[in-house]
Amino acid sequence: MCRAPKLLPQIDKSATRAGLQLIPSEARPVTRDNLLARAIIAVQSRRLQAAPPGQVNAHPSAAAFPGSVPKDAARITLDIPIQTAAGDWGWFGTGLYAAPGEVITVQVPRSALDKGLAIVIGSHTDELWRLDSWKRMPAISIQSPVRQVRTEAANAFGGLIYLSVPRKSGVGDFVATIAGGVPAPRYVLGKTDLTEWRNSIRNRPAPWAEIESRKIVLTVPSSLIRGLNDPDALMQTWDRISDLECDFAGHPHERERAERLVPDLQIEGEEEGGALHAGYPITSHMPSGTVMVDREALLKGEIGGANTPKGWGLYHELGHNVQNPDWLFEGNVEGSVNLFTLYVFENLCGTPVASNVRGSKEYRLRQMTRFNFAKPDFDKWKNDPLLGMTTYEQLQQAFGWDAFKKVFAEYLRLPESERPRTDAEKRDQWVIRLSRQVQRNLGPFFQAWGFPVSARALAELRDLPVWISDELPKS
Repeated sequence: MCRAPKLLPQIDKSATRAGLQLIPSEARPVTRDNLLARAIIAVQSRRLQAAPPGQVNAHPSAAAFPGSVPKDAARITLDIPIQTAAGDWGWFGTGLYAAPGEVITVQVPRSALDKGLAIVIGSHTDELWRLDSWKRMPAISIQSPVRQVRTEAANAFGGLIYLSVPRKSGVGDFVATIAGGVPAPRYVLGKTDLTEWRNSIRNRPAPWAEIESRKIVLTVPSSLIRGLNDPDALMQTWDRISDLECDFAGHPHERERAERLVPDLQIEGEEEGGALHAGYPITSHMPSGTVMVDREALLKGEIGGANTPKGWGLYHELGHNVQNPDWLFEGNVEGSVNLFTLYVFENLCGTPVASNVRGSKEYRLRQMTRFNFAKPDFDKWKNDPLLGMTTYEQLQQAFGWDAFKKVFAEYLRLPESERPRTDAEKRDQWVIRLSRQVQRNLGPFFQAWGFPVSARALAELRDLPVWISDELPKS
């Protein structure tokens, strides 16, 4: 017989008597040396995830993050059009927020059943279990499958409400009726009335808001958009950023699924030094939220912390989401993605690579002092993204952006039989295809940076004149 229902309350009482800290916060994180507290938090989380919606209570930590809902905020019912007939998929925003621990209901037509739909409550999907320190509860987003016409859901931490539709679901267009949600600020480019936004929508009581277009969705604390007067201009700028990333990658501007960006109190990769990470959604630390909604800062590319242009990390992560695995060999992911970042700064902000604080010749030479060109170590190159960025900046300065754009487009057209299968094939194809594009033998240049280019690849390039950056040490 399972005795967990009787055991769990006893664990909670014992934790209370022992004075254990069971509410992680930025001021008082729960660290790995507090093993008992972390074990009890894990039990609590598992229980909350498994509990029926009517048995979910608000967690005390929700008040700190993601935030409280005002006691007098109305709970309303809305009909939400879900339009997927054109191939759209992913999370569909609703403009509603589930208060911590409160049940919401979602009603869909029978035609939408058995299509893989799900209710998502909470934009913050990063799980922090493996981290040494928890500044918030490790898992605060929930996903509930839609298996009936009427589905109940609740999240102990609250959060924005979405309807998730899988790719190629075949569900078509339909209307979902959501009851029990708190109105949240939501602006959709080309749909929301600007006067209504200024007069009322931006003041809706939920603690998180969304500003969106068909290409980009910004999920930010509502406090950051209360004074936002021109969301049209902001999202037109973000659409331009999206288009630039797609231009460089060789992708069409129109997207089946908009990219989502959300700041979080803590992200799962921060102990490896990451301030942001790619994915759906792209997740960053909280200060990035201010940059997301600051159009002037985005356009100016002004310098922020650590002598880094504002927006750098956001453009970097957007670049990850359009990189092509066919030209991504081991160690190349982080170095090459900054080409996308630099491309946006040059074409959006008017800051050419040579004038960028992370692209100038002086910057490149500083990075090169950390590399032993007498004994080039490819492992060091692979594990140091700034060395990779320096390598690609030298190529960009010599051959311009079009060389990369044409090679990226070439990869997208590859028949299955020509796609590289191994890491060595990816390296060789990259060197050969870029060399053919610029009509220079780049093999010796990549070898100078430690690349193990095969003899076959080098032989294939013998008919081209050798090129090596004049910034590299003379042998």
